[in-house]
Amino acid sequence: MATCMLSSFPKVRHLASHHTPSLSECLSTRTDHAVKMHEVPDDYLADVIRLAKKVAIDHGLVDYNIIQNNGRIAYQSVDHVHFHVIDKPDVDTGLVVKWPPQKSPEELEVYRAELFKKMGAEGKTLYDD
Repeated sequence: MATCMLSSFPKVRHLASHHTPSLSECLSTRTDHAVKMHEVPDDYLADVIRLAKKVAIDHGLVDYNIIQNNGRIAYQSVDHVHFHVIDKPDVDTGLVVKWPPQKSPEELEVYRAELFKKMGAEGKTLYDD
């Protein structure tokens, strides 16, 4: 698979890696090696999102996914943090996600309450008044 650097921001680089049926652009951290996203400094992540936006605009993408995997069972195959911008021109092309619910609505509500308590939140969402 051929890869070439197309552009960069101070802390990330934009690599073209067209190995899927649709456009897939890889955004990689430049100088801060990390295996998983939570190990990357916030300013690097900010540059990744800015560059992902630039890639989407430059390619005229309408529908697309931005993905980043953490760990082998989460489909991470390369041991450094990188993101993909994947064009989704139709239902069958690009990233196909099948995400069946793992918990009942009641179990999810218990999990949500526990998570909010752990985070010190009041249990309100952004949509609550």
